[in-house]
Amino acid sequence: MIAVLFLLPLIILAQNTKSEKKNKREQKEQENLEKMQELYELVESRQFVVEANQVFGNAGDVYNVMPSVNYFAVDSSYSTMQLSFIGIIGWNGIGGVTSDGRLDRFELQELVSGKPISLYGSINSRSGGNVQFSMYVYSSGMASVTATGNWGNDITFQGRLFTLADSKVYKGIPIN
Repeated sequence: MIAVLFLLPLIILAQNTKSEKKNKREQKEQENLEKMQELYELVESRQFVVEANQVFGNAGDVYNVMPSVNYFAVDSSYSTMQLSFIGIIGWNGIGGVTSDGRLDRFELQELVSGKPISLYGSINSRSGGNVQFSMYVYSSGMASVTATGNWGNDITFQGRLFTLADSKVYKGIPIN
């Protein structure tokens, strides 16, 4: 009988702890769902910028870059991709390449709970090239955009997703 009296508070405490953990988990899931809905609406608006802090090359090379001059942007039916490295002379006047184009395809997949936002598309650049891209956005606000050119070369921009109004990117001179 005495053992039951000592164990009863422990059992109640364990049940309360499980209940608190479940409530916290449900609250976090709800917050993630709300954040993903906001991010989805941003991508759906076609008014966003992925400011890259890392760029991945074809051979798996990783470069840490400045987000203000390395980005993938969508503005309505147009897109800009810019790659720049400090200290290097480039075609865009800031150490790299800037390419503008018209969005030919913009396929935003339906939002699925627990999965990243997925966008697939193609860009017809003014210089005549065609670029296929895929973009994934995570609940943290981080995004990854992989662009594949006419000759199969890939480049991946990885960084934060911003609205056009909140972005602080600098655009160089486009090659087209």
